[in-house]
Amino acid sequence: MKSVSDTATSKPLPPGQAGWPLLGETLSFFGDAKFALKRHEKYGDVFRTQLLGQPTVFLRGAEANRFVLSQENEYFAISWPTSTKVLLGPLSLSLQTGGTHQSRRKLLAQAFLPRSLSSYIPMMLEITRTYLKRWESLETLTWYPELRNYTLDIACKLFVGLDQGSQTELGHEFETWCAGLFSIPISLPWTTFGRAQRSRKRLLAELERIICDRHYISPGRGGGQT
Repeated sequence: MKSVSDTATSKPLPPGQAGWPLLGETLSFFGDAKFALKRHEKYGDVFRTQLLGQPTVFLRGAEANRFVLSQENEYFAISWPTSTKVLLGPLSLSLQTGGTHQSRRKLLAQAFLPRSLSSYIPMMLEITRTYLKRWESLETLTWYPELRNYTLDIACKLFVGLDQGSQTELGHEFETWCAGLFSIPISLPWTTFGRAQRSRKRLLAELERIICDRHYISPGRGGGQT
């Protein structure tokens, strides 16, 4: 999904519709899990719409993804919805650009060098076998939540030493936080975005507690913006 620049309005536009003034098709987008699929079936691999007040183009397929990813600096710039930026936080790697992004990515890459990855294998295999055994016993399953829990369990075990992280309070807070990443950014107690904001605070507090326990320091001594 890419925002369309105003300078592109003089060019031929993909098929699609803008929807209501200002609002566009925002309500349909957030209310229908098959929003993109239905329009791809109607318009093809590329279609336009309007979301959150911004002209937007959806693309799918290997050729479209190759074009977007290989032309990022020339035709495209990375952008995120307000809800995503707020819930990720200003220091998130996904929100950094240029030299800052490159330098921080290099730092994080140290955790994924071959020597480090080889030490992860036994734990990953153990978790994988547990999931495969459980999946075999199920008659039906929905892949996305299963794979999300599988990935979260591996991340929790490797990075914070937490077993079955998806079944803990941390995992439940993470699920609520994920639900708000692409939500309407209205910060009220009963909105998806508002609940995600509260979950983000609890997630950060719990992660700090776990890290501090592992390093034998008291929470709050370090500080810093997140």
